[in-house]
Amino acid sequence: MSVSFLVVGAPLETSAGLFEVAGLSAVACPNAGQAFELLEKNPYQAVFYDLRAPGMDGMEFMRRVHQRSPNVAFVMVTRPEDVRYGILAMLSGASDYIQAPLDPRAVIASLARALRRKYLERVSPKQIHVPGDDVIPAGPSAPQSATALHSSQASA
Repeated sequence: MSVSFLVVGAPLETSAGLFEVAGLSAVACPNAGQAFELLEKNPYQAVFYDLRAPGMDGMEFMRRVHQRSPNVAFVMVTRPEDVRYGILAMLSGASDYIQAPLDPRAVIASLARALRRKYLERVSPKQIHVPGDDVIPAGPSAPQSATALHSSQASA
């Protein structure tokens, strides 16, 4: 099965062709506007978005993508000096973040983590997902802090 993902941002466009060898289909576009057009026409499993892509702030783009397509895994691409935004993106709903320049092995690993997280969110809605791929079951056997967190999320 080929995984299809969208790569958004001019610096990332040159990386799209590197992933065909691994059975991945990457489609690149330079900005948020074109990305939304492509997302309307094609069912991508994931989006890699350059934090500095023109057209829209990365956090706002992620929010809009999740509103339209909640099952799309989202990976924020940052520079080393922007790591805090990658972490903030994960706390705000991104499946992962990765630093540019992109290395094909790192992208494949990030894509696998992102798709795994999205899959777990779909099949295990009663579990709490925390950064670092830790899945804490909510229920009587859960640690007290996880139960309290689950209760506060359920009442919100």
